[in-house]
Amino acid sequence: MSLNQKPLVGEYPPYAEMYLQHVNNENILVLLQERIETVKQIYNQIDEQKANFRYAPEKWSIKEVLLHVVDTERIFAYRAISIARGDTRALMGFDQDVFVQHSYADERTLSSIVEEFELVRNSNISLFKNLNSNVLTTKGNANGYDVTPRAIAFMLAGHEIHHTKIILERYLA
Repeated sequence: MSLNQKPLVGEYPPYAEMYLQHVNNENILVLLQERIETVKQIYNQIDEQKANFRYAPEKWSIKEVLLHVVDTERIFAYRAISIARGDTRALMGFDQDVFVQHSYADERTLSSIVEEFELVRNSNISLFKNLNSNVLTTKGNANGYDVTPRAIAFMLAGHEIHHTKIILERYLA
């Protein structure tokens, strides 16, 4: 198995379908790398005042959305490495709204969050690039669902693309 083939049904939770629809059957490492520049291009054009914008009172700000992407990448990477390294324990889920509420993203500069995204993404690329191909389709359990490290790599890309599309369509349109 390689990271050039989209994961099969059964390798990822049903909720991940909304992320995987954004990713084709391509080399996921190349896509993850390319998306760094795309994200930087989009977010580096947003000024600090606009970065605190919410399109509705209960919605996250632009900064909160991007920091949510960063937090989720860290959590997904932990899941991937745990499964790849043979940890058979069920891995807990996380409450994204609680994470965002306690992120204090709006107290940071957008550029610091963009920089953090790039660092975390590069770290995750290194992780997936160096996983042995034998473990890519090893199933583990995260948040009550079966998932494989390969699926998680694709979920990382799709999750970021999903949220970037929301930023473009609902915040910057």
